[in-house]
Amino acid sequence: MMFLWPFVIGGIIWYLTVKGSPPRNKDGYRSSQAKEILDKRFAKGELDESTYQKMKKQLEEEER
Repeated sequence: MMFLWPFVIGGIIWYLTVKGSPPRNKDGYRSSQAKEILDKRFAKGELDESTYQKMKKQLEEEER
């Protein structure tokens, strides 16, 4: 019985971390985090407006 407790506790921790966190996109970022990065890159001038809009649209489609 003592041998079983680490697996039970580990399963509970795993469940809470996987199911309790917001969904991530294919690159491992949370949707809001990816949007913030995109916004910052656009603000810095790293992206032109058409690229920004295209990438923003892709993020919105992945959220669905």
